[in-house]
Amino acid sequence: MNQSERINSVAEPTGKSLRESVAQSQAYRNSIGIFGEKFVMEQERIKLKGTPFAKAVVDFSDDPDFHFDILSFSIFGEPIYVEVKTTASTDPYTVFYMSQKEIDAAWESWVRDETYEIHRVYGITSAKPGRLIFSAEWLFREYCLKPQTYAVYPKAAA
Repeated sequence: MNQSERINSVAEPTGKSLRESVAQSQAYRNSIGIFGEKFVMEQERIKLKGTPFAKAVVDFSDDPDFHFDILSFSIFGEPIYVEVKTTASTDPYTVFYMSQKEIDAAWESWVRDETYEIHRVYGITSAKPGRLIFSAEWLFREYCLKPQTYAVYPKAAA
């Protein structure tokens, strides 16, 4: 089967063009991420219930100037920068992806001794989603980071 036949075989079962299928897939991944962020916001507010910080938790996920999703707090008021990574899979060890900016933010926070956490939400479409929480330090010590995307441009433009 050549490449064109494979592309058509992927698109034909739904009756949609490849472009429509890709757009639908991207919209699904985006919605998974949004559900995960809302789940973590709720969990953080529950964690802080009864403290002055419960209402101070802020969602920055739509703001490209911030390289974390949520600003939360410890029960003592120390800021916690939260990056949420969500999958529909119920396996907490399913591969997830972080951008270079997110990796850089985690590294910079670790170096500055700030609390930066990755909240790994899994099974978000299930009846009982789960959440693993680990620090930037744990990310760099215990996880493999493999570049997946590269910017490609003419050398003359560099």
